[in-house]
Amino acid sequence: MHHLRVSGIAFALGLLMSAPEPALAQDDRSPLRLDGLFPVGARTSLTETWGTLRFGVDNWGPTAREARVVAFYPDRPDVQYTRDVWVPGNSRLSSWLTIGPPPAQNFQLRRDIGYRLYERVDGEFRPVASRDPERLVTRAVPYRPREPSTAVYLDAPEDPDSPESVSTKGSAAAQAVLFARTFRHARGLSEAVSVVLDRQLPPTIEAFDGIDQFVLAGNRLTADPAAARTLRHWVLQGGTLWVLLDRVDPAVLAPVLGEALRFEVVGRTGVTDLRLRPPAERLDQTDRREFEQPVDLVRVQLSGSETVLYEANGWPAAFSQPVGRGRVAFATLDGRGLFGPLLALATAGVFVAAGVASRRAVPPTAASVALVEVTPESGESSWRGMFAVYSPESGGLQVGTDRGGSVELDSTGLDGQTRQRVQTDFDAWHWENLAFPAGVRAGPFRSTNRTGAGATGRFGPNGLDGKLALGTLKNPADAVLFTRAGAALTVRLEPDGAFRATSNDVLPADQYLSGSVLTDRQQRRQDVYRKLLARQNSAPLHDRLYVWADADDVPFTVDGAKRTVGSALLSLPIEFAPRRGGELVTIPHGFVTHAAMIDGRPRRPMLEHSESAQVQLRFQLPPSALPLALERVVLIARVHAPARKFSVAAPGDGKPVPLFDATDSNGPVRIEITDPRALRLDPAGGLLLDLAVSERLGPDGRPNPIRTTDIEQARWHIEGLGLEIVGRAGNP
Repeated sequence: MHHLRVSGIAFALGLLMSAPEPALAQDDRSPLRLDGLFPVGARTSLTETWGTLRFGVDNWGPTAREARVVAFYPDRPDVQYTRDVWVPGNSRLSSWLTIGPPPAQNFQLRRDIGYRLYERVDGEFRPVASRDPERLVTRAVPYRPREPSTAVYLDAPEDPDSPESVSTKGSAAAQAVLFARTFRHARGLSEAVSVVLDRQLPPTIEAFDGIDQFVLAGNRLTADPAAARTLRHWVLQGGTLWVLLDRVDPAVLAPVLGEALRFEVVGRTGVTDLRLRPPAERLDQTDRREFEQPVDLVRVQLSGSETVLYEANGWPAAFSQPVGRGRVAFATLDGRGLFGPLLALATAGVFVAAGVASRRAVPPTAASVALVEVTPESGESSWRGMFAVYSPESGGLQVGTDRGGSVELDSTGLDGQTRQRVQTDFDAWHWENLAFPAGVRAGPFRSTNRTGAGATGRFGPNGLDGKLALGTLKNPADAVLFTRAGAALTVRLEPDGAFRATSNDVLPADQYLSGSVLTDRQQRRQDVYRKLLARQNSAPLHDRLYVWADADDVPFTVDGAKRTVGSALLSLPIEFAPRRGGELVTIPHGFVTHAAMIDGRPRRPMLEHSESAQVQLRFQLPPSALPLALERVVLIARVHAPARKFSVAAPGDGKPVPLFDATDSNGPVRIEITDPRALRLDPAGGLLLDLAVSERLGPDGRPNPIRTTDIEQARWHIEGLGLEIVGRAGNP
């Protein structure tokens, strides 16, 4: 993420613009200058973790330049941290780079940072000369020894005299900082709090490294989606997030919490008579307080998955829920009413040393995530993916199976350990004398099992209707149908296993799940689909249904594992059932393949050019839909042909049958074809249509030749081409 602004010193700009262009970066006349390199992100000081440094590069010349910023610790000049940037002419660019943990030094409050600036010249980076070439350029930056740390993210304005400023006593921003300091003081920690006032956070997890608690007390994340995504990753990896709901709109939390955002805000009120107590099941005592000015209380309706930590007038005052390896806590009172329960929670040790507590709270676990490819002919399924073992304590583990397969757990750090893989039967083996330190060990695995899963379907009046059988798996979700035409369709699943897909379910390119807002899990699943079903890959030989499901029966056993969890992506070819003669059939356009016919042979169509073109396309119906008597077809496409005529025709009986024409098309096109002369299938179930794009036309409708400099702007293209088919089934 970069920020640019035009340099504002007119006199200096005039001098630079009138001077000759510098030929070499190492020349003293180089217009590039570097400043900054101070800690930013959730920490404003370095500590024994990774961090981020903000810097600025000025380009005082009129020509854009490529620069490389290098930072390092003077005691370790061989380990360098760099960032490449592009700086327009007469501009200033602000950006950041990541830097690793600093080495030990005698200074307690600062660390020295060495830095260099390079410019790309003739294809290589060369150093920009400093005023004193013999001097090693360094600067000191703030440093604090590592301790449990807290950051507060505010909506505080830049004006320090504003009523909402951190420095204004009693302001909401000041109360949020006091909230964090009070919590730390009650735990015997220093009151040092990092207040995050940057407009935008670096979108990297290192910006949150070294932070144990992050207090969200403002809505600035709505303008910084990259930071929201990074904050989500930080929580998933074990961070603790406090959310002050009197300062944060729940809509801001959606990109951070995703599917973990289950509660609902039902109202806000001000109370002067405040009755506070822990949950009734823990302690039956009430702390009553009265206020002259009402205390804000956000009333929330919980889903049941949250843990109530404190109550206020019968409503949750503080509650929490796990998110990944981390935890999120919510406060519904403003700072004046919250300090009582806050002290109680801090004294009880809530969210302090959470890493050790959460590790011990998780029992020994075996887990797997796999792609499961079903072969209906044999009833077997091929499993391949990752298998992981988690143990909260160091010690021996016996990993094995009686169903065959292989797994390769990471053996880093196990040198010198004598271990044996014992084969006890054809499909049975186990490891002996295998000991791991506490934590997670993972590795790839392969296995072949019988799942009993399968999918059948048939084209009906509204599209594809089908039935899914999961066998040993359960809880299907986020299904996608990938057709032999290379299209992805979202699939609507019913609790009984029924599913359906229509033309309205065809997804845009590079999208594999429907919906404008996806949960964290869905975003991860869409990334898997994107890699697995990339549109540039060749289409499958058969229409395949992909569906996620829970696979608690993991392929390998681990002695001592108290629980097993698994997730599987099922890949099932659809077996099409026969149809009844005379039945109305609709084939969604994602199931119909097409190719350009050149010299009587199918070729990949070229639907983009700068010149006029004519192409004959052959649309192939799925074999499972044949024979079929066509009643109507709908051609669907997105056409961008500015100042050109786009037309569609059918070959007919020796004479083209015009079906559609339009000039200056720029957007979706839907052409319904009912002329019987255009609805004739060839013996193999193919339908021919002729597409034409004219040369570029002028305002008078006459040809307007393209100048060489306008070729790119004059290009036309056709995307999202498909054909929906409606007809009557013939006799099977």
